[in-house]
Amino acid sequence: MRRLLLLTLLLSGTALADTAAQAVGQIIGRPPGRPGMMRPPRDRGATLETGTARLRGVVVGGESGQPLRRAIVRLQGEGIREGRITTTDEEGRWELADLPAGRYTLTASKAGYVTLQYGQRRAFVAGRPIELADGQTLDNLNFHLPRGAVISGRIIDEFGEPVADVSVAPMRYQFANGRRQLVPAGRFAQTDDGGHFRIYGLPPGEFYLSATFRDWSTMGAMNESSHGYAPTYYPGVMSPQHAEPIVLGLGGEVSGLTFPLLPVRTVTISGTALDGLGRPLANAFVQVMPRENVMGVFTMSAGNRTREDGSFRVTNVVPGDYTVIAVPIQQIRGGGENIAPAMADVTVGSEDISGVVLTPPRGATIRGRVVLKDRASNPPSPETITITALPDGDGGPVFMMGTRPSALRPDWTFDLRVPRSPALIRPLVTSEEWTVAAVLVNGEDVADTGVTFRDGDMITDVQVVLTTRRTEVSGSVVDDRGQPAPDYTVVVFPEDPAYWRARWSRRIRVARPDQSGTWSIRGLPPGRYVATAIEAVEQGEEYDSALLERLRPIGTPFALGEGGQQTMRLTLQQVY
Repeated sequence: MRRLLLLTLLLSGTALADTAAQAVGQIIGRPPGRPGMMRPPRDRGATLETGTARLRGVVVGGESGQPLRRAIVRLQGEGIREGRITTTDEEGRWELADLPAGRYTLTASKAGYVTLQYGQRRAFVAGRPIELADGQTLDNLNFHLPRGAVISGRIIDEFGEPVADVSVAPMRYQFANGRRQLVPAGRFAQTDDGGHFRIYGLPPGEFYLSATFRDWSTMGAMNESSHGYAPTYYPGVMSPQHAEPIVLGLGGEVSGLTFPLLPVRTVTISGTALDGLGRPLANAFVQVMPRENVMGVFTMSAGNRTREDGSFRVTNVVPGDYTVIAVPIQQIRGGGENIAPAMADVTVGSEDISGVVLTPPRGATIRGRVVLKDRASNPPSPETITITALPDGDGGPVFMMGTRPSALRPDWTFDLRVPRSPALIRPLVTSEEWTVAAVLVNGEDVADTGVTFRDGDMITDVQVVLTTRRTEVSGSVVDDRGQPAPDYTVVVFPEDPAYWRARWSRRIRVARPDQSGTWSIRGLPPGRYVATAIEAVEQGEEYDSALLERLRPIGTPFALGEGGQQTMRLTLQQVY
């Protein structure tokens, strides 16, 4: 049972991996980085990057501004592959030393308080980056964390009895995948034996509550009950469109929210799992994952293992659209033969479903090599580069579970299995010096459009071209009187709307002023762009094409060549 629970957590994290920075603690801004270049996991035996720079500050909290002891201060950024963490002392002081030069994001948190990035003034808007040079010491990087708001209440069943072990999630509408949708917006709570829940540390704003019941005591067992509960939104409705918002002020509390879970008839899904050769996939864990809204509340059904003949049976599944996935035990243990998960989409209504056949997605094999465009004194070695694929759109569980990153061979070649078309090919590189110049398929650059294919295709001679000639655009922002703007957000996006992609875009970027008041964006592909300075943009809103349409006529157009540098002086614009 413990292994099955670990699998549950693993699958949940995998399905939401690309949204973790948004879904957990929404007030934390996106860490700086380059969307076109990702980093592989660091070898546990490798040493931490070190330097000669140092950061210091104080964390205080609440209306009185008293020092916060044991607050957590976290550093992330391009100078280090892994974050650094420290805690405050009795006087609320903290220090991070031996840091390499780089551009960083600094975050402070403590239970009961709103988590904030350094320089953050608005909820759900990123803070300000810190530009750190070799040997530099920055003092007075201080945080004043406000008390978090609280939502509390009680979950009952259709008879008015309390329900324990219900996961209650605060959610809010945010732009994701190019559209506005409900996403998790803070820590989850679980009801106690009296059905009570309490969610704390929330920023001000408008929230919606979702309650999801999973009876973990039935995991691994054949639950023959046909009774269950649908994911329910406050004040007791099944559709998020009919949910009522809860408005929270700074440090406020809304209590006494009692609402019932909605009972539904549950069904059983049964069938057979096969491997890529059509053989029974034995002893694999079977899980049921929601096909849509993977950014929302994760409502996975309890699962079971396949038998020796590959057969499976999952009970107590509520109505909805799902992907049923059989994950081989080798995938979980990380050893032995690397066998792809088998999966199939199902729509659950009021009747049991039988005869479901789970197979690995056929997809395509992409075969290619990494090419270094420039000569460098310290080129990366093949073992520091991994190739992966990302969905061009919302790939759902099929893409997340069906994609296996490929390590480079010593001859710089790779084979990548991709489950669904189209797919964006991205390298994961440990060195900050290198960026993507192109992804070539038959001589055509598909770095932004993705590789398209039919199931069973073999795509060969793909070239992932890396370069050290990184572009950089930077500058300052003034108000309508020509005075330096104290706070702003710069949105840079392609002049051509064909590049206004909803996800994983290398060409749509947001910048905030650093401690000197200037902004900088590195690693944009060559092309024509528009830069617009406005007061604030919520996380993900920069991918909204309606916003970009409003920003384009009031922005400043510019062009970037390969390795080009641009310095701009923008005027703060008002957007209505």
